[in-house]
Amino acid sequence: MMVITIEMRRSLPDIEQDIPINVGAVYRYSDGISLSAGVVRGNTAFFSIDFHTNFNDNGNKKVFDPKPVAINGAQKMLESNQDTVENVNWNALQKQIKKQGFEAQQIIQKDNQIILKGESKLFHATAKSYGRAARILTNTLPETIQSFEFVEQNQGLNVVATKIDRDAFTNRALLLDNTAPY
Repeated sequence: MMVITIEMRRSLPDIEQDIPINVGAVYRYSDGISLSAGVVRGNTAFFSIDFHTNFNDNGNKKVFDPKPVAINGAQKMLESNQDTVENVNWNALQKQIKKQGFEAQQIIQKDNQIILKGESKLFHATAKSYGRAARILTNTLPETIQSFEFVEQNQGLNVVATKIDRDAFTNRALLLDNTAPY
């Protein structure tokens, strides 16, 4: 640590000052770059380019994440003449859901509801996994199934249960698909 004494201060050259006003401007070119320019002490101009980041921000787009399935898209697993739950290929459905982020250990049908017990593995936000899995379930299962329940488990214990109404989810997902890429 350097300490400036009075003798050292007297030996420093005087800084000329034409006016006691400093003026500057900052132009934010992007999230990580800003440009600055200004005049200091009335007689010194400056220009700078600043590069900055926030490591806590998760702003990087993940290019290797699987694309979400479109509602009523081409990935239907049921034939048009199959409209019962008994005709669903549950193993293929489970594999597709796993690719979208939810690893279902158990899939249970209870009345007009499907219950999936497992863990969200691919995404930090479990809602993203549930939404992507619900898209597949909406495309695959017959209209008689009205809701999907995701039971998040940790070491075999149920931690959180999230229930998704099929019609409300489908309406919202179709709205999002038509306005912005997911």
